[in-house]
Amino acid sequence: MLDLGNDEVYYLSYARYPQWSYFDHPPAVGWAAAWGTAQGNLLHPFFTRLVPNVLCGVNLLLVYRMAARFGGAERAAWTTVLFASSLYTQVIAGFFLMPDAPLLTSLLLSLFVASRFIPRNRMSGREAVAFGTFLGWAFLSKYHALFLWGGFLLYCMLYARHFFRSYPIYLAAVTTALWMIPVVIWNASNGFVSFVFQTDRIGPAETGLDSMGAARELLGSMAYANPIVWGIAVAAVIRMLRGTSTGDVRFDRFILCSALPLIALFLASAWFKPTLPHWSAPAYSLILVPAGLLFAPHPRWIKVAAVTMAALWCILVAVIVWVPLERLPSPPEALGKQDVTLDMVGWKNAASGLTPVLDSLRRADGLQPSSRMLITHWFPGAHTEHYLAVPLGIPIYPVGDTASLHHYAFLRNRIAPLDPHATHLYLATSRHFRDPVKQPEFTDIRCIDTLPIFKGKHHVANFFLYTVQLRASN
Repeated sequence: MLDLGNDEVYYLSYARYPQWSYFDHPPAVGWAAAWGTAQGNLLHPFFTRLVPNVLCGVNLLLVYRMAARFGGAERAAWTTVLFASSLYTQVIAGFFLMPDAPLLTSLLLSLFVASRFIPRNRMSGREAVAFGTFLGWAFLSKYHALFLWGGFLLYCMLYARHFFRSYPIYLAAVTTALWMIPVVIWNASNGFVSFVFQTDRIGPAETGLDSMGAARELLGSMAYANPIVWGIAVAAVIRMLRGTSTGDVRFDRFILCSALPLIALFLASAWFKPTLPHWSAPAYSLILVPAGLLFAPHPRWIKVAAVTMAALWCILVAVIVWVPLERLPSPPEALGKQDVTLDMVGWKNAASGLTPVLDSLRRADGLQPSSRMLITHWFPGAHTEHYLAVPLGIPIYPVGDTASLHHYAFLRNRIAPLDPHATHLYLATSRHFRDPVKQPEFTDIRCIDTLPIFKGKHHVANFFLYTVQLRASN
């Protein structure tokens, strides 16, 4: 029912053009896309989202097994229900193709290993390799996964300094470092562009404190977790800080040392620069394991959380598919600009609607074999590639700078050279309208078709297809 979102189609390009790492993220999400879609060749959304949904099932199994270790089968079942009631764990990291899918599974695998050696207060060599490997996999998903390493070191400094006097902790660190090597080498070969891009998104800014940014981060984290689940997690943290145990006080301390610093970092960063709530969501997700154990004996609120989750998911799908969110009259080039759901609506219809236009253009010799579908920004450029260029057999070509193109800027040397004398195609949408007239590389610009996009009977957006040529200097 749902077309792929901006991020999902963008990560499919990782599968089509594999590298050791990428501008925005390490390679794990690209591997997930490649495994599900046979290197980007299976176009149906089922295959795009296949690996995240499988990993979602793995996550639930891991949570159940961990909780059963500390609280028995019934408490483990309620803990799993609580974990499954989070929008982050089930939608962002469990349904959509996002880096959070392999990230959350890797973090839970490392937590699963820690749930063995933390209560025992001793780490074996085999556990060290497993712990280091899973945290290495988490780093291959998102860089800030290393905060779990920081959490483990904080736990050791506060409660278990004897770990520093034995070799397993160093073996685990070396194992994680080995998994990081391909990403570090790729960054070193590309001016550390990915590290710079990500680190620039947090930290001090020159504009002063932004209280609204901090409020958005807090409210966003509540929404992403599911407000009821978020409340249970916060209540569980307060109870653990006051000394209430889930069954093993060492494991509780390890969770708190791992999760709270990451939450605090992004709350503090939001005062200076805009943040996204799903950055801190993995930390809240780790807290759900002890939270479920604490609330399982009286599961009324867990039941409320589960019902809320089902309702939110149904409402979300219904709004995306049927409900127009922008009611104000808008010019054709701005129709739907404020409707964020349109990133997942209309692309299949656009492909079928524009196909006859392109066939007619080919018959009239308006397109040559060397014609390309030009993209100037990663969104909606990735949609254009997935829904138009790939099915119609028209290769893409990125035009513009790295700040606009992101990963696509690194593909020019891997794509067939651009014929400067051919007529090329350019697609603009009213949701993200970028006027080709303002693109300095383009000349001889002609709009050859305008395709209306509907939600039910409501006209919600427009797609504009242009033919362009490139200036001689390009």
